[in-house]
Amino acid sequence: MRTKFWGFHLCLTLSLLLTSCGGDSSTSPAPTQQGPIHTDINKSASKTIGPDGGSITTTGSNGIQYTLEVPAGALIAGTKITVTPVSSIDDLGLDGGLAGAVVLQPSGLEFAYPAILHITTTKTAGDGQRLQAFSSNGDFSARALGFAASNGDEVEVMVSHFSAAGAGFGTEENLSSFATPSSDVMASFINDLFEIPVPWSTVDIAQATQTGHDVFSQVVLPELQGAGTDAELIQALADYNGWRSILDVIDATGVVDVNFLAGIHNTPTEYVDDINQALEAAAQAILDAISSNSFVCEAHESITALGNVLFWQKQAQLLGIDTVANHLDRQTILNNLCAHVIVDSGSLPANLQVGFPHSLDLDFGLQFNGSSGSIDAPFFVEVTGVGLNIQSPQGFSDSHGKYTTVITATQAGGVSFFATASLVLPGTKVGSDVQGFASDGAGSTDVSGDWAGPESGTLEGNSPLEWAVRVHLEQNQNAISGTVTECHILPGATISATLTGTQLLNVTVEFSGDGATCIAHGSGTVNGNSMTITVDDPECNGGLHWVMNLTKDAFVQCPQ
Repeated sequence: MRTKFWGFHLCLTLSLLLTSCGGDSSTSPAPTQQGPIHTDINKSASKTIGPDGGSITTTGSNGIQYTLEVPAGALIAGTKITVTPVSSIDDLGLDGGLAGAVVLQPSGLEFAYPAILHITTTKTAGDGQRLQAFSSNGDFSARALGFAASNGDEVEVMVSHFSAAGAGFGTEENLSSFATPSSDVMASFINDLFEIPVPWSTVDIAQATQTGHDVFSQVVLPELQGAGTDAELIQALADYNGWRSILDVIDATGVVDVNFLAGIHNTPTEYVDDINQALEAAAQAILDAISSNSFVCEAHESITALGNVLFWQKQAQLLGIDTVANHLDRQTILNNLCAHVIVDSGSLPANLQVGFPHSLDLDFGLQFNGSSGSIDAPFFVEVTGVGLNIQSPQGFSDSHGKYTTVITATQAGGVSFFATASLVLPGTKVGSDVQGFASDGAGSTDVSGDWAGPESGTLEGNSPLEWAVRVHLEQNQNAISGTVTECHILPGATISATLTGTQLLNVTVEFSGDGATCIAHGSGTVNGNSMTITVDDPECNGGLHWVMNLTKDAFVQCPQ
């Protein structure tokens, strides 16, 4: 695996790329009229949108409705976005006029995965005209062509960056002179593509096909291989997604389809090698981004960097490269997070009386690797119980991780509760899959103590394991830690896991010995005095699949 310096600072979010470090992107001023662009200032709409995505809708004074739809994974940080309808543009340069347009703020905002501007309008193309998307700077002095498609009574426009975006109807002659010279190589390629008259000739198709390869070799691959910051990788992924749309248009000989805009891409045969190379480079770049954000997360106890780690895994998922082989599947990333949720306090009230309301006070925290304590963070909490009525079974904690509800026992014995706390990441309003668990009362599982039993599986792909193993576990709330004495593979190992009811999640077994260390991940199940733990590591000793079938308070002798 290559090693690359990833130029990170604590100022990690995309919104901070637009302002000075420590600034607030949510204070972006509403746009004002610039040059030939006339806007409906009073019709502006704003909303803060983050990694979970979202939409903003507004209607211009002329009745045209606009919805900017930002998909999940498009933004790395919560950013206040303002959408202002455009009423007209002087000297538009498109004979059929505007289908609709908006000014978008903050200027320069870049999406890793394109947003879609939906324009509800009755306007249509005239004879000899075609629908064409465009983008521009705030005063319309720099203009570029883009992707648009008609979808019933809607025009859909792909938006990869701000500030002005829209669509109009123009002749082939209009389009050949609409765009201005640009230093942006990607924009220049797209301009060239849409300036080819439709329908394409055989020569046009050959020229466009070569353009697709040129975009890959001159823009997409160098950007993915050279990305050294979050911002640079976002730019690279934006251009990769733009390139995939270019390939779709080339494959359809100049026609833009709404499926292209929705990210449903074709895979033209002549570009398979290019796409595979791009995805291989993207997988490595995303691994680098995750590694560097993980370092910042742990070194500086940064929740923002923790959120960035999960953002980049989401990008791998969107690209279809979130595989175990790439070490980019969600479970692998969660198993190796730089922090985990812990229970600072949470137990049933003493002297719980049937029929009387009592307060159940839970306190969760976020503990970073290498730290002995936890920090405050917000969580979404869900509580279930046995023999209990729970007044507020779910809700958000305060910013310190404290959550309180009222419980009433409905029976004298066998009462218990189980609570799940899901970390609410910066820029989001929902619980993530970074979770911690609290439980107390009858039925709660305690795995502390000594376990032993036979193990089985494969080593180095096909070597069978038929030996014995001893495991000592210590439980602190839902956090499990301990040691493993393994009789065959490597002498000595440590184990950690998270207990959820009777499930062992986020199991990590770290072997060390003979100057080497390998870490296997898996899960387990507890059933009374029996426990099964399965772990895998494709790189440990040539490939490890290991199953431990353990019994509480048992002892096994390693064979001589």
